[in-house]
Amino acid sequence: MQRQNPTHPGEGIRLERQRGTVVVYLVLALVVFGVMAMAGATRFGASILGVGSPNCSTQARLMAESGVRYAMARLRTATDQATLMALIAALNGQTYTVDAAKGLAFTLTVTSGGSGIAQVSSSGSACGGAVFLPSTSTQASASVNVPAASGSGEIFPDSLAQGLTINVMGGAGPISVSGNTIYMGIIGQGRTAAAIWYSGNSTSCLNGVCTMTYGLRSYFETQWNSTSHADGMVFGVISGLTNTVTSCGGDPDMGELMGWAGPGPNAAVDGLRPPKIGLELDTWRNKANTPVYNADSRADTDYLNTDQTTGNRDADHLAYVFWGSDASVSFNKNGTQITSTTYDDNRHAVDSTGSAGAGNASEPISYSDLDGNGDGRYGYFHKAAGTWLKDGTQYKFRYELSRLGTKNSAGEYAYDIKTWVHTGTVSSAYQNVNANYTTEAPDMYRVVFLTPALHAQLAKVIVGFTEATGAATQRVALTGFNLSFKNAADTLTIPNDYVSYWNMNAVSGTNVPNANATMPGTIVPAAANVPVVTPASYSYGKALSFAADAGRVTVADAASLDLTTTGAIAAWIFPTTLGAASDDTHILHKGDRNNQSDEAYGLRLSSGGKLQLLIRYGNNNGNTVTVESLALPAANRWYHVVAQWSADVLAIYINGTLSSIATNANARAAQNTAGPLLIGAEDNQSAPFRGFNGYIDEVYLFKRLLTAEEIAAMALMP
Repeated sequence: MQRQNPTHPGEGIRLERQRGTVVVYLVLALVVFGVMAMAGATRFGASILGVGSPNCSTQARLMAESGVRYAMARLRTATDQATLMALIAALNGQTYTVDAAKGLAFTLTVTSGGSGIAQVSSSGSACGGAVFLPSTSTQASASVNVPAASGSGEIFPDSLAQGLTINVMGGAGPISVSGNTIYMGIIGQGRTAAAIWYSGNSTSCLNGVCTMTYGLRSYFETQWNSTSHADGMVFGVISGLTNTVTSCGGDPDMGELMGWAGPGPNAAVDGLRPPKIGLELDTWRNKANTPVYNADSRADTDYLNTDQTTGNRDADHLAYVFWGSDASVSFNKNGTQITSTTYDDNRHAVDSTGSAGAGNASEPISYSDLDGNGDGRYGYFHKAAGTWLKDGTQYKFRYELSRLGTKNSAGEYAYDIKTWVHTGTVSSAYQNVNANYTTEAPDMYRVVFLTPALHAQLAKVIVGFTEATGAATQRVALTGFNLSFKNAADTLTIPNDYVSYWNMNAVSGTNVPNANATMPGTIVPAAANVPVVTPASYSYGKALSFAADAGRVTVADAASLDLTTTGAIAAWIFPTTLGAASDDTHILHKGDRNNQSDEAYGLRLSSGGKLQLLIRYGNNNGNTVTVESLALPAANRWYHVVAQWSADVLAIYINGTLSSIATNANARAAQNTAGPLLIGAEDNQSAPFRGFNGYIDEVYLFKRLLTAEEIAAMALMP
């Protein structure tokens, strides 16, 4: 077999297999097998017999390294897992002789390390061809990632030599790199702000600007110096179309911004411009002072002291951060008038409409601990101990970002974010960035929706870390960094553990069947009063059309409809009227409103076109708790709505995004009732029935809280 030499096209490399061994005859170069091995073979040339003591161990080492390089080159030609496995079988156990006369050879041991991964070990030998020299051997090994075979687009190895750019706004070089370790901050050096971005060239990246079609996965480890007492760091994915690898966020006088700040007061301080998605590792609790350009204004949750104004500064936490308002603020700083949008990009909202972004697809909100549990449900996570991040323990983080190609009914794109944090020994699956991690639920998660324009700007991204300190200082060792870009879109799954589910495609006459066939609905007074329609530009097929008090769907009482302490209602709605005409019209209601002892829960339109969830816990007029959403923007369009409650909170989501949340201060539970469940009305005894105007479809009931990912799955148009 004759192949073209890649270094000298006019010359060839001939391979011959003899008794299970491949003999490689070098013509001029051994570049195919590794430049280092070529250098060694050349030095160990024809004059070997005239050399008194050749360096046989060096030659053997170079042969071993050459074997690893040769195997890596062959394995990375695989385009799928089957091809990779075939190459592993073909290479395993083979001996490749480079020069028999000089004893130059390597033997490969190649095994599978899982999807898209191969383990390579090479034993190199030298000097055995000379009768007066003993044969010398040595070993080399490597783990080989094969993106095309694993479902990933690219790997950044644990070697950081591919290219990093460090940018400093304050302090003297607070970020440094030593081998495979990045050091963030310097003990004793305060008032710093800096960023470090990958800036190399690779399959998906050119000068650090990387193509991100479907998302990414990353793994890294952090260990704070236990004497640290400063602000923290951010793992960031920022737009490569609005930023560069020299971008850095300041004000260095405010360490609480953690280097994540937006555009600054002049062109030289460009900040980190949206869109951007960050994972904040925060080790200094800041209060909720205003205005946002004053210190102590991040609105971090003091989970050790509930008054939020005094108490412990040690309330370490994780949170997802985005960007704040595009509106500039103007203020006098040290005698200079400053106009800037720098200051609210990592401020946390204390509710779903706080001053940390508008809370829509143009400005996602960076939430605080909305349910008070720190359980990660709203993109905010903490452990019980206040100093858990900076206590000197090594923490191992896994991060996944899915860039979904489907949109909600408002034409917005979903970004599904997940984070895990472990200590101690972790599994290979946890560290493997070639595949999604499904062994356990994430510790923190969030779904945000972005406008088409912002979505397009995240097709190119820059990845890296930012840090900052104020008067206090920190030192963080960052190791094990590894990242891959996904090469296939993830899909979200609608949960199937519902109490009941009514899909209107199967409606026949007055019968409205449900998925588990135990709680069918009945259209009253007649089928013609609530006709089945096939709306235009609607992906789920048919829906029921309601016309105020003309008709409704009744479902007989069942014990499973008593959701009590925890429940969720989900539905697609198309209101044809909003405002005063729709006030107190119901999407779903459990019980008879004319008898308060028979009312349990309901979802309705209230004044101003808002959604309201009501939970009744007793028979008296005041025995209810409610939460009300922001107003729906317009009639005659589709909305996906979710209303859910637990002992901690009541919340409403519109089109997959949290619209409003309220504390369930006394852990109120919906009372058990014997009345029917109504769809499209509140009352079934006498007019007014408070009936809905418009279409309703895909009605679900759950006896648990839904996750952000599950809510997004239902809100996406197929």
